[in-house]
Amino acid sequence: MSRGAYEKRLEEAQLELQVPQCYKWTRDEVAQYICSIGFPRYRHCFYDNFITGRKLILMDADHLPKIGVNDFEHVKLIAGAIRRLLAIEDPYWNRKIYKTPRDSMATFLDEKRFTGRSIDRMTYVEFRRQRGHEVDFELR
Repeated sequence: MSRGAYEKRLEEAQLELQVPQCYKWTRDEVAQYICSIGFPRYRHCFYDNFITGRKLILMDADHLPKIGVNDFEHVKLIAGAIRRLLAIEDPYWNRKIYKTPRDSMATFLDEKRFTGRSIDRMTYVEFRRQRGHEVDFELR
């Protein structure tokens, strides 16, 4: 392998490391995380609704009440903790009515919440290339 090809593969591997490890969590691990951030009373809400690491991207202030997290202060705290865990942006409070575009990592995690052979094989680098994003290799 040439030096240039090796460096390119190394840079791609570094980009893949930006994908949060929690994406691979089981529903048990997600339930443990909810307990670890101080909300053991909601463990069953996540566990019983089969919320895995892949589904965490969906757990925002709109979806948490649907699985049983109804206290608004708890919704805000849990949604914020999940956003930090996934390293995605906070919603902008003064946004337009239509959905604003998300950053590429949030969009990637949203796509990966589904299952299937092609989705499971898709890497972050491939995802960015498919959508016409220039693959930058800056680490966060």
